[in-house]
Amino acid sequence: MTSTGGIRMGKPRGNFGLGRLLGVCGFCLLLFGQNESSRSVAAQQSPGELELIPQAEMQYEQAVDLYREGRHSEALRLFSEALPSLAATKKEEALFDIGECYRFLGRPADAISVYRMLTQNYPKSLFAPAAWFWEGKLLMEREHYGEAIPLLQQALDHGAGETLEAARYLLALCDFHVGNEAAGSEQLRKVASGASPYRWEAARLLAVYLEKKRDWAGALSYWQTIATQAKDPSVKWQATARAGWAAMRAGDTKRAEEFFGRCLGPDVPPQWQNLASEGQFEEALSQKRFEEALAFLQSHPERFSLERRVALLVQLGNVCLQAGEKGIAFQVFDFCLSQNPSGPALAEASYGRLVALAGLNQKGVLDEASAFLDRFGASSPYAARVRFIQAQALSARGRFADALPLWEECVSQKPEGVPRSAALLGLGRAYFESGRWKEAAETLERLGTESPKAAELLPARMTEGAAWDKAGDLAKALAAWKEVLALAPKGSKEREASLVQTALLARQLKQPNEMEQSFRALVDEYPKAKLRPLGCLLLGQAELGEKKYAEAQKDLLEAREEEPIQFFGPATSMLVWVAYGEKNPEKLERFLGELEEKAPESAAQLPAALYYWAGLSWAKENRLILAKNALQKASSRPDAGPYLASTYWQLAEIERKLHEWPGAVHCYREFRKLDPNGADNSPVLLGFAEAETGAAEYASAQKHLEQVLLQEPEGRRNAEARMLLGNLYWAQKNYAEAAKTYSTLSLLYQDNEITPRAMEKAASSFARSGDEEQAANWRKLLREKYPDFKPDA
Repeated sequence: MTSTGGIRMGKPRGNFGLGRLLGVCGFCLLLFGQNESSRSVAAQQSPGELELIPQAEMQYEQAVDLYREGRHSEALRLFSEALPSLAATKKEEALFDIGECYRFLGRPADAISVYRMLTQNYPKSLFAPAAWFWEGKLLMEREHYGEAIPLLQQALDHGAGETLEAARYLLALCDFHVGNEAAGSEQLRKVASGASPYRWEAARLLAVYLEKKRDWAGALSYWQTIATQAKDPSVKWQATARAGWAAMRAGDTKRAEEFFGRCLGPDVPPQWQNLASEGQFEEALSQKRFEEALAFLQSHPERFSLERRVALLVQLGNVCLQAGEKGIAFQVFDFCLSQNPSGPALAEASYGRLVALAGLNQKGVLDEASAFLDRFGASSPYAARVRFIQAQALSARGRFADALPLWEECVSQKPEGVPRSAALLGLGRAYFESGRWKEAAETLERLGTESPKAAELLPARMTEGAAWDKAGDLAKALAAWKEVLALAPKGSKEREASLVQTALLARQLKQPNEMEQSFRALVDEYPKAKLRPLGCLLLGQAELGEKKYAEAQKDLLEAREEEPIQFFGPATSMLVWVAYGEKNPEKLERFLGELEEKAPESAAQLPAALYYWAGLSWAKENRLILAKNALQKASSRPDAGPYLASTYWQLAEIERKLHEWPGAVHCYREFRKLDPNGADNSPVLLGFAEAETGAAEYASAQKHLEQVLLQEPEGRRNAEARMLLGNLYWAQKNYAEAAKTYSTLSLLYQDNEITPRAMEKAASSFARSGDEEQAANWRKLLREKYPDFKPDA
């Protein structure tokens, strides 16, 4: 019999098995005390009553023996006869055994009834979990999934071991059947993650479920687990091949190729080899490696039956056609035909080869189309499409008279597989080229009516407009071209042509507003129109004068882009003034840089005032190199007069900040020459002295600093002069005099910026002069008075 704690879902064998034996022994030990007391009570009863229980137990044991031998019908009879007379505790086991007999005799309804009786009367029985399980499983087999779920949940909640694992697995299947995929997948994950004997099947079902959800990465993880851990070769190789497919669909081509490669060994069953081979083919197809896919089918014919190989070749050819790879498609269909296919595949491959040939516009299309019709006849499902190809080929070769009856047939018969709009367009063009203007216009007008969203509508309306024009109906021609205007994408040649034609027709029809609107749109949208660059340049110039800087920039940029040789210099010069007008230093940097690089002759004509403003603007943003370059150009301009002194002053200050000492000294000197009134101002002398110190012109620097000390007996400039004097002594390595100057400054002037710097320099000077005691003293004073001070790097 089956164990109360373990379930095998296959057909039982004739012996109990260890699980059942241990279960029964445990159950007997549990009941031992109760049986002894029952016997003592029975001893006081009548002799007739004393024989009933042993007889029932004897029948029960006989029934057990019959069950072991697989004689379930006889066992059922004895179990049923013994049941009423068995002790209450023994009835639990007997009921379960009766249910088992019914189950093995193929009487599920009776088995369910007995299992239900057991669980309702003895819900805490050791046999209850197994009874719930088998009742649930039998209901599940009868597709009563909703009824099975609570029973399997009971088995899961109260069972153990194999009963629990089997219940969890079947519960998951029932959840899926009733549409509760979330709960079902969660149960399957628990089964798959443990040591359950159903873990591989659970993992497989999860992988299939995740494939259905298009969660290829999730499916891949389960297929990979099965592939690496499963012992059964069939399970392992199926999982390996499916893992390759999942990896391919997840976009992991490298792993897909790895899994497929594993399945190509000689020990792999053919069905999984074939699945992997198709995976390799599909992987190449999905990556649009069409030539590789073809080479694969050519080099491994043994992996596919002829029928399957032909089907894959047709699939590949059609995909190539859809992707526009007509050359490869031709090769594919040509190779397919070399395999001598039969039936519908032969006609499909022949038609595919013809479509590819027509797409390549190769000679022989008409001959091959005729050969196709001769071979497969007018009844072929591809016959009408082949005649459509013939009409296209004849029109492409200018043979419109020959093409016309074919087009008329395509339009009148409306055959399946022939695009209606393409047929109407072909017929309309054939009429047009044959000089039948009105018929052409009416046919193409009909296309717009029947297929208002057709891809061919735009060329159809263009030809219709031309046809009405030639037919002399200018109003209808204008209406057609206006529809082209609405259909054509911005910037397209079709829109440009429609604007031209609309403007000309409106002029002929004396519609000035329409004409003006079309010409304006033509000028605005098509910068390559005649005289367009000059117009943009002049427009930009006018807009600059009106201070419409954004509009001016747009037009000037277009002018120089379309006519760079002639207009780059003047347009960019005006763009520089746009930046000046907007007071935009960043934009000025861009346009001025472009002008100096590509049109230096135009840049040379810019006035000093512009460069002066640029230099000042960049100096304010601390972009000192740009500022210096601009001011140097300003100083070199012949019209720099009013700005020259100020320019040298700004240059001197910038070069001093950049520590370009000789240049700074030169600029200070030039400034002092140009502005004698400001030459001896203290700020000038301080900057000049600092630059001279940097340039090692110590005597002149000292002279200028002493002049400042006389001019500024106290205050910040006096302090700055003393600081620079100390720096001068330091530069000359006269550390003793430097120490004296810095320490005196520290005592005389109290400022949170200058004083701590002077104290720090005094300490360093004393240290360099060898007076470590004074150096230490000044460091201490500095720490006490300015604890947060940090010396310059």
